Amino acid sequence: MITENAIRQRIVDAIERQPVKTNLKQLSLMVGRNHAYLHQYLNRGSPRTLPEGIRHRLEQLLHLDPGELSSIRHEYPMPVSDDAVAIPFLEHGSHKGGPFKPWFFPRPLFDQFGIRDPNQLKLAQSGDTSPDQMINAGDMVLMDCADHDATMAGFFAIDMGAIIRIRYLEKAPSSADAPLIMGHDHVNGYSIKDDSIPIIGRVLFHFRMIGRPS
Repeated sequence: MITENAIRQRIVDAIERQPVKTNLKQLSLMVGRNHAYLHQYLNRGSPRTLPEGIRHRLEQLLHLDPGELSSIRHEYPMPVSDDAVAIPFLEHGSHKGGPFKPWFFPRPLFDQFGIRDPNQLKLAQSGDTSPDQMINAGDMVLMDCADHDATMAGFFAIDMGAIIRIRYLEKAPSSADAPLIMGHDHVNGYSIKDDSIPIIGRVLFHFRMIGRPS
């Protein structure tokens, strides 16, 4: 297994060995990308890794053996496209020792929902089951850590120290001193002081496994 930097060097060396002079602009167009694609990959590290199909095509164009540009050690799963956005898990004690590596999402998904800054997004795992059973222990959520405003009711991630809880919160907008209502309605919910809830962020998406892999 070799590193991504070694892959970059192999591409540079292979270009220099070509009997017919070839440049990065030509190669970029030949693999179906814009003329600056390989220049940015080699000199700026963007994209972080080349898609599998492009690496195979470069092996053909540069007369390399199959696999010479493919034996890359990946710390995280490869994005499915250059538009994929890596969203990390929140740094939290409950996320240690598990499979909490970044997930990749297509950028158009965020554009569709008006999410302008994916850097504020984090993943988290629910540490318990909510009283209404809408959130189960082990469920995953994608949250906006910049949004703590419960005057727009919704689900929020709450830091309970040992675990992260996902709860529905609502706050009356009429007064800054109005209590938060935790629960789906004012009958089954209960009031709690705003400053006593360590809100991490608003939940945007909720993920639950409904079957088990065979």
